[in-house]
Amino acid sequence: YMYSTDAITGYEECYDGTTIIDPYVTYKKDLISIPEGGNKNIGYVMTISTCPANVDAAGNPLIDAQSYYDAYAVLRHCLCAITTQSEELINGLPPNTKYDYTIYAVLHPDAVVCTSTTGAQIDMVAVLKDLGYNVKIYDEAVKEVEMTGDPYVKNNIVNDVGFEDLVRLHSYRLTAHPLVMMVEPSTMFLEPIDEVFDSMIADDSIEASYVKSSDGLIDMGSMIIRPSETTFDSVKQTLIDTPYTAANGWGGSGIGAGGPGSGGLGSKGLLTYYYEGSPAPVPSTELDKCTYSNDMSAACRTKNINEVKVAKIGTEDCPPAWKCDDTGEEF
Repeated sequence: YMYSTDAITGYEECYDGTTIIDPYVTYKKDLISIPEGGNKNIGYVMTISTCPANVDAAGNPLIDAQSYYDAYAVLRHCLCAITTQSEELINGLPPNTKYDYTIYAVLHPDAVVCTSTTGAQIDMVAVLKDLGYNVKIYDEAVKEVEMTGDPYVKNNIVNDVGFEDLVRLHSYRLTAHPLVMMVEPSTMFLEPIDEVFDSMIADDSIEASYVKSSDGLIDMGSMIIRPSETTFDSVKQTLIDTPYTAANGWGGSGIGAGGPGSGGLGSKGLLTYYYEGSPAPVPSTELDKCTYSNDMSAACRTKNINEVKVAKIGTEDCPPAWKCDDTGEEF
């Protein structure tokens, strides 16, 4: 894949007189237009809010740039395999799903140019477009200057997940699709999940379906939403208006409690509160974790593999392939 010697070149036209290294650039336009969606085309959104860390807390090198490329390639391949673009259809056989897909990579400006463990400058847009992703560059959905309500989140999110985590909220704006699924590089599709899409399309009162992680918050790698500019604005306003404390979380509900370091100040805490804990909870459905985000943890290890639709790799119990040798043993 492609390294860039002058990674800024080619992207200035997306911004008004600023460079992408400014963390608060003014968004001007998408790199590409939104493809035609249709009522059977599901949007899948992978968000890259920061460049991947190149070292761990002890300063030891982590996986190299090629491994990230592999992860993005695996995700794209999985979607090809479980949608109407599958090999079965190409070979003249009927697909085992009715849904097509469009995959997006939504990048924060800070994640457009990254440095690998070898010191090479990586043009992430070129990498992702080469893999077939529709790349969009968005600033955070809510900026620090817009946080005019309770000051706790404004003052502390930078020490938790950062304002850039909120870039994933732009998923709500992909209204060319009937449904949008937020995914992560750790999301691995094994089977189509038509039954989830069917239920949401049949009942338009269901605004979201999702898996919850062991911390009780929404798993941002397995969340299906009904895109809407109105919902986008509503979620933003909830972030701005809702008081938060480390002891009691969002709106005193206990959701996302823990303060900096808990992850609860970002999207997963906010969206869990929005759908489940706010004064007017939004209709949603919680999905079975072991079926739709199986991480091989103790609770999910006994699940029949033939019943697993979506797996979650990169966990302690299910490490990614690039951390294993040819025998399957972890390095």
